[in-house]
Amino acid sequence: MVIRRLLEELNPNSYCLISASNVAADTEGKAQGSALPGKYIHLPPGHITRGFRLGLPKLHGQRFFSLVSKLRAQKLGRIVQAEECKAIIACTDNLLDIPAGYQASQQAGVRFYVYVFDDYGRKWLAARQLAFAQSVEETAFRNAAGVIVPNEFMRDVLRARYGIEATLIRNACDITEYEAPDNPAGVQVNASEPGIVYTGAIYDAQYNAIRNLLAALELRPHLRAKVHLYTRYARDQLMNEGLSRDKIVYHDPVLPTLMPGIQRAADILFLPLALHSAYPELINTSNPAKMGEYLAAGKPILVHAPADSFIAWYFREHECGLVVDSEAPALLAEAVERLLSDEQLKSRLTANARQRALCDFSITEARTHFARLLELETQN
Repeated sequence: MVIRRLLEELNPNSYCLISASNVAADTEGKAQGSALPGKYIHLPPGHITRGFRLGLPKLHGQRFFSLVSKLRAQKLGRIVQAEECKAIIACTDNLLDIPAGYQASQQAGVRFYVYVFDDYGRKWLAARQLAFAQSVEETAFRNAAGVIVPNEFMRDVLRARYGIEATLIRNACDITEYEAPDNPAGVQVNASEPGIVYTGAIYDAQYNAIRNLLAALELRPHLRAKVHLYTRYARDQLMNEGLSRDKIVYHDPVLPTLMPGIQRAADILFLPLALHSAYPELINTSNPAKMGEYLAAGKPILVHAPADSFIAWYFREHECGLVVDSEAPALLAEAVERLLSDEQLKSRLTANARQRALCDFSITEARTHFARLLELETQN
């Protein structure tokens, strides 16, 4: 989503996208308008299973990952040469894309950039993956032509870790989408059942915080508030994680164009990060892509996250949301009641949030920085 927003107004002849999914065959994605006009090249992610089919079951850890990243780099290098690319930009989602992208750039003699959506050297739970990531991170990051980060915390971590100065480009959004009339497909406003809305992915980084919110609402039954979840993640999976109480309303996935209306129809927008997780360093530098959307929506934001996390710092620093950094359900319950009843507080927080959206999360400014860094051509 972030990459799509950055590239959708740029000249499609100035970039190509190497995708793990087969975008050309993704009729659903095309129908939803999520595909970019630039050229997509399908590079399947099945590197690990192919390695075993090559007769390499005895290779483990760094030796194995090094081999499969080298094989992936060779394929990337051939694509770069065929497309006459001048640079490679690799994102931190996949274990092998950083080392493979770096190796391919060295082989092809082109610039290499890293887009750090999350802390690559700390995000892996499996010991072998973690060791491999940390073994390749320093070389790839130090020798990159540029490193992009979404927030100040990640920038400062990389400065302390490797002495590099990363470029800050926030996960921006189109603020104008939040100035149109409310979308009728949004959460139905019901004064007797206030809607607390969460949009986006739900996994280990959110489970703990959402369970805390449900416990908080049980302490304030008179509020009759409901938690509306808009996510593509399966309901059965979420229910198995304890998100099955009667305070939850599950919604089917919706088109991206409907999301501004849904967020603007909420009584409260919920921005959670787990207060206890297996990867606290990753949580603390995390920057949810929806953050700019929430700020632009004009509705009060409830942040439930660790005290030393980026989002807790940002919302406290700019007074653009109410932050609860304790797991105590009573404190969350108090925050919900304040955001539903204190009009002066809501007015102040939403005004500050809108100002931060304009100052920090403008997609126009983000595109300009991105295109300048990568020397991309803008549309004529």
